[in-house]
Amino acid sequence: MNNVMISEEMVEVGIMGAPHGLRGFCHVQSYMTPQENILNYKTWYLRKENVWQKVAVEEVTQQGNRFLARVEGFSDRDDAQKLTGLRVGILRSHLPVCESGEYYWTDLEGLSVETTSGVLLGKIEYLYEAGASHVMVVKGIGGEKHIPFVWQDTVISVSLPTAKVQVDWAF
Repeated sequence: MNNVMISEEMVEVGIMGAPHGLRGFCHVQSYMTPQENILNYKTWYLRKENVWQKVAVEEVTQQGNRFLARVEGFSDRDDAQKLTGLRVGILRSHLPVCESGEYYWTDLEGLSVETTSGVLLGKIEYLYEAGASHVMVVKGIGGEKHIPFVWQDTVISVSLPTAKVQVDWAF
């Protein structure tokens, strides 16, 4: 595996799971929307100890809502076990450019969240999918809040230059 030190160029798109079978396959959870988009990339970067390492994907197949992947150089179950828990990344330059009003989750993580009346709620720790909407997990002085990311309903504006998300949210 080759080291890549520039994490700003990377977008996290999934996580490696437990080994599957004896031939070096691992379960992979895709964070992409739709999840099948992970099948389009034959070069992944795996994060180990905050260093992204380039790997070639020999084979990736869909199994229900998860995927199975075999990475070059990992040919048996013991090898695949070493990949469990590693984050999967794609170079930002290889991903489609977002349309206006669309964001990669990784770009939202760490942004400050404030209400329309100017009350700071905290920072976005991470996002997750919950049925029909995405949810921002905001950590602040008042603890953890789970706020639906529903554009022009709860989320009024997003400003990447000022690192701020404005929400219509009563707490």
